[in-house]
Amino acid sequence: RPQGTNEALEKAQRRLKEVQDEIAKIENKKADLEKKAQKPGVKGSMAKNELEQLLTADPTDFNRALISAEAAVRAAAKLKGDSPAGALWWVERELTELKKYKPQSKGGISRH
Repeated sequence: RPQGTNEALEKAQRRLKEVQDEIAKIENKKADLEKKAQKPGVKGSMAKNELEQLLTADPTDFNRALISAEAAVRAAAKLKGDSPAGALWWVERELTELKKYKPQSKGGISRH
């Protein structure tokens, strides 16, 4: 049987997907740099330096995207349109997982 659609929920899902893609990109780069950092010499030192820069980078853009995604999820929850059963729960669950990448002092949650 066909499921209904909720445009606000789809918008929230698109925003979450953008944040997830950004996290995946950062995690892939981090793993690559960690592997390169094991090498001796200049290449290893360069990779260690890049890794430190990546880990200490300003997360403002990521935080902004995460906050926008949270706002989209809240807006979708208020509408209670023709959204498929469980779709809103799933989006909220993904949002909870994304908050694990945010510092706890800035509203994030523990990864454990």
